Amino acid sequence: MSNPKKKAVNNSTPWQKFESAMRQIVSVPHAEIKAHLDAEKEAKKLKRTRKSKYAAFRAVNSKG
Repeated sequence: MSNPKKKAVNNSTPWQKFESAMRQIVSVPHAEIKAHLDAEKEAKKLKRTRKSKYAAFRAVNSKG
């Protein structure tokens, strides 16, 4: 027994698929997106590169 909804999705036009995807994207609450972006931003801030470590070391230990 096949699902009638799946058949409708398989026979949909590219525009209908696009519209469906856009509706799913827009349905995500702004607060949820903002929280995820803030978490990524914080993780990037904590991650230091080797170059920045050397620069920080030189700035603290400079003789000039």
